[in-house]
Amino acid sequence: MDFTFSLQEEMFRREVRAFLAREVAPYYERPELAGARAYEEWHIALIKAIAKKLGARGWLGLGWPEEYGGRKATWKEQLIFKEEMGYYENWGLPRQAVNMAAPVILAHGTEEQKRRLLPPIARGESWWCQGYSEPEAGSDLANLQTRAVPDGDVFRVTGQKIWTSRATYAGHIFFLARSDARAQRHRGLSFLVAEMGTPGIEARPITNMTGASDDFSEVFFTDAPVPRANLIGEQDRGWYIAMAQLGPERAQVDFIATLRRRLDDLSRYAGETTRNGRTIGSDPLVRHKLAEMEIEWQMGRLVNYRVAWLAAMGQQAGAASSQSKAIVGPLTQRMAKAVGEILGLEGQVGAYGERAHRAPLGGRLLRFYLDSVSRTFNAGTHEVQLNLIATRGLGLPVG
Repeated sequence: MDFTFSLQEEMFRREVRAFLAREVAPYYERPELAGARAYEEWHIALIKAIAKKLGARGWLGLGWPEEYGGRKATWKEQLIFKEEMGYYENWGLPRQAVNMAAPVILAHGTEEQKRRLLPPIARGESWWCQGYSEPEAGSDLANLQTRAVPDGDVFRVTGQKIWTSRATYAGHIFFLARSDARAQRHRGLSFLVAEMGTPGIEARPITNMTGASDDFSEVFFTDAPVPRANLIGEQDRGWYIAMAQLGPERAQVDFIATLRRRLDDLSRYAGETTRNGRTIGSDPLVRHKLAEMEIEWQMGRLVNYRVAWLAAMGQQAGAASSQSKAIVGPLTQRMAKAVGEILGLEGQVGAYGERAHRAPLGGRLLRFYLDSVSRTFNAGTHEVQLNLIATRGLGLPVG
């Protein structure tokens, strides 16, 4: 494994950084903070505009075939793009479309599906969401109950999904549904794509502890007609496609880059802010804590580089992706805990409204602390990742 970057790749990094400094940083550093709802409306409009600019540069389809709107790129250039976007929390990146839906369509879609679905993603015009989890099927995803009944040229879909990210402004959803009610567990599931505007599909936002309602939603299917042309892969074989898709989702290159931003923010704040006549960062306990997080971050980055390298070499990265997820989730929570300890009461100032402009770093670190709660159970719980590492990575027997 060679993780050094060529001159061409470093030039690409500078190009991406220059774009982000011009198009994203001014808004990221001082966002609209008039209230949670107003912030959401402002944020959604902004990231959709940024996505189209990213698409115009060919960056959303890096490594894809050109006939589907892609652009030739090395795996390291793809890694660089994910890192630089992650440093700004993926503002402008339709992540579910680019990192999750597109790889599945490229690997398992028909030629017609590729030509129909991929170019809008590459142009930054198409936002997607993922319909996996259900009220009774989270980590035990094979227990899902949403039904897709074949009916001529369509599937009639009825059921409920939950914790569906970005569903309120996505144009498409990819999801699993049970197409053979007689089959057991993971057998008889199909991988489908639907337009969110389809009659019988409704997204209801869920307000989370930060006050945001654009992150998560419930999605209800009520006899919704989904064309057979939107079946990805073979009918009743969707489980295997979904499991392959979870590998890229659990890779944490962009999330580890977001932690880099958090660590940079926190280190800068500690070095510039004084209490009782001296900087916060002069406290040996604070310096020690920051040093520990730096070491853990460097380890997490190298693990993620290895995941990207395995994928580029055409090797299965499932267990390695689980290792990445198992490292980054707990690290996020430890870092968030350190943020609370270092900032103290100042870190509890509201994330929205005028007070946020007087909060440390515009309230970003408070939102980080609250968001960190979910990092060890979204995309598969921490315990599930450890099981996958044990069985698929180490070959240990199932207990």
